[in-house]
Amino acid sequence: MRWLRLRPVTVVIAFGLLAASCAEPDPSVGGARESAVVELTIRSLVLADTEMDPDPAEIIEIPVVYVTRATGEFTVDVQASVAAALLDEATVRFADNSLEAVDEGLETLPVLSEGQLLIFGEIPERGRNMVITVTRYLDADDIEDLSLMLGWRSPEWVVQSITTL
Repeated sequence: MRWLRLRPVTVVIAFGLLAASCAEPDPSVGGARESAVVELTIRSLVLADTEMDPDPAEIIEIPVVYVTRATGEFTVDVQASVAAALLDEATVRFADNSLEAVDEGLETLPVLSEGQLLIFGEIPERGRNMVITVTRYLDADDIEDLSLMLGWRSPEWVVQSITTL
């Protein structure tokens, strides 16, 4: 029974593979990661401030949130995932650039539909902790630059801190 004799290197490799397969999975990557980060940011910056009517029979107006990136665009998959996840809580609209979300006909350049515009900086592709910058824009007189520190706490991302820049 030669196949039962294992060399120490084989045992170490097998143990390493077993440990890797049992370890906590890496946090989401790619589109799933971006979707989770955008959804969490909207929940933390917009929906946390929204008062919900305690009477479920009452019709309440859900907030309108425009989302864009400082550079580039969110993929269609990210857009669909975020919109579906927040369907009953907010009207989420993705814009190719911030000008699509403001009313240029008014002097203060308010966000359309009395909404908020969130402009995302870079979202790191890897890591269990990240810092992202987000600009929250209501109109030309009400702009707030924020730094969000996010951490992966299985099974989800959580906001560790929000700092005004």
